[in-house]
Amino acid sequence: MHGGRSATPSEIVGRVIEVDEPYARQQGIGWLVLGPLIILAGVARSIGLLIAAITRSGTTAGGGGRSLKELKRGPELLVTPFLVRPPDGAPVELEVHGHMVSGALVPGDMIVAQIRPQRRRDLPPQAYRIDNYTSQRAHAPHPPTLWTHLGPALLLQAAIGVLIAALLVSAFLIGSR
Repeated sequence: MHGGRSATPSEIVGRVIEVDEPYARQQGIGWLVLGPLIILAGVARSIGLLIAAITRSGTTAGGGGRSLKELKRGPELLVTPFLVRPPDGAPVELEVHGHMVSGALVPGDMIVAQIRPQRRRDLPPQAYRIDNYTSQRAHAPHPPTLWTHLGPALLLQAAIGVLIAALLVSAFLIGSR
């Protein structure tokens, strides 16, 4: 495989040697994603506050949201590291992201794990689907995503902000003719 990354098989077959305790890992959100969302949501919130002030209604456009620091921190992943020994070689370290039922993986289980490399090169591959032939169960945990962390309220405000910004730009362009 070309391009700097070593070829990683997309599947590992073997016996589970060790399963570590799950721990929480923060998955930060970059400013290139968070910045525009916050700005656009702020536009919508400002218009809502302006309308509330004009109509003198007692309601405002929210305010119970999370701090910028909490949003920037990103979703919290539950990570379960484990070791698998393929029949032909050395142990392979893998990680599962998301909640797994207790006893889903125990030492001695024969598994087939579908894997993919992670963005950070210092982390082991992520097993996103595990077929456990010993327990006759398949596991495909779903970790929280960026969009579930941000929440529908912020995403809706950002969408409204896009519409307001588009209306203001089009009004400006029409008015400057």
